[in-house]
Amino acid sequence: MPDLPEAAVAAAEAAYACAFQTGVPHREIARIVVEAAAPFIAAQALVQERRRAVRLVRATLVPRGCQPTHDAAELIEAIKGDLRV
Repeated sequence: MPDLPEAAVAAAEAAYACAFQTGVPHREIARIVVEAAAPFIAAQALVQERRRAVRLVRATLVPRGCQPTHDAAELIEAIKGDLRV
């Protein structure tokens, strides 16, 4: 199992503590905790996918030991989120 971002764990913990203290049913607590952590987990997945995409572009379009062409460099920057494709 991959490590969860610390922010996701903290958000889930805070949501759990608040819901538990107010007497919310267990199933509802579980939903609240998942909803609190989900944005952080999604952001981590997005970053990992971007890294994989950049590695794929470099492996496919940039010969070993060479600088990327202008188009490949633009694509890499767009994947990183610095530019729009």
